[in-house]
Amino acid sequence: MDDGGGIGLCFPQPFSVKEEEEQRFISQEGEQLQGQDFPVIRVIVKSEDDEDRSEHNRGTEPPSSSLTADHCGRSTADRPLTPLLDSDDATSRYPDTDDEHSKEDVNKPLKCSQCDKTFGHKKNLKRHMRYHTGEKPFVCSFCAQAFYEKAHLTTHTRTHTGEKPFSCSICDKIFCDRSAWVVHQRTHTGEKPFTCSICGKSFPRRENLRTHTRTHTGEKPFTCAVCKTSFTVRSTLVQHMRTHTGEKPFACSDCGTKFSQKTHLKNHMRTHTGEKPFTCPFCDKRFSVKGSLITHIRTHTGGM
Repeated sequence: MDDGGGIGLCFPQPFSVKEEEEQRFISQEGEQLQGQDFPVIRVIVKSEDDEDRSEHNRGTEPPSSSLTADHCGRSTADRPLTPLLDSDDATSRYPDTDDEHSKEDVNKPLKCSQCDKTFGHKKNLKRHMRYHTGEKPFVCSFCAQAFYEKAHLTTHTRTHTGEKPFSCSICDKIFCDRSAWVVHQRTHTGEKPFTCSICGKSFPRRENLRTHTRTHTGEKPFTCAVCKTSFTVRSTLVQHMRTHTGEKPFACSDCGTKFSQKTHLKNHMRTHTGEKPFTCPFCDKRFSVKGSLITHIRTHTGGM
């Protein structure tokens, strides 16, 4: 809060959001850490999967380390990156742990008692059950944020260490998690593997498709705990909540003015830089804000 004008509220319960979109790990603080030098710290976490793996191997293999061979002798960036096919995300940011699509789940003999989903291995069912129980056994040693899965913690930790092991071979952009790298590749290839069954429109990410589908169904699963207004996407709810709290987390580095939305800060920054990226197709006049361009164009079209 920048001027004390916001209203301090105590929310009786967390936002009404779906579990499938609960994890958004790269926080504003994490974004601000980019570009700074941090030591790369090896984080070892005891996973319940290790116990399952030992039980499954029945003593035929040595106990597996919580770190893979890639961590022992070479950077993760050195191994070949194979694009993920039909990963359930690009949406979750952790496609490597989406065991509902793994090969060992072909027969799916194990059934969840809560939602009837089935799994081919005990460890996958155990991992899935945490989303019902709320158990988050993997805790960040930097900020104490807890996670359902070890892979989620691994990716989150990189927001603190600054590690970005996944690099685009086309434009050299680097990423802290593999799913973001996969999605980025589609900006070069034009691939849009997720298609709406209602209107046929295609999208590069499964989450884009889910959000789009709500325009057909009218579903608005994200509800404000204060005024009960509902929204189609979680990010809109987050922005809306700031109208109640008065929070303005985006501050101008030149003059200190604060904003509740990142796009508002970007527009404001152009008053300092003089940038005017929006050009009128009729008279070539340029504007710093798209809304100003739209208003200007009406002087040419007669309000059409």
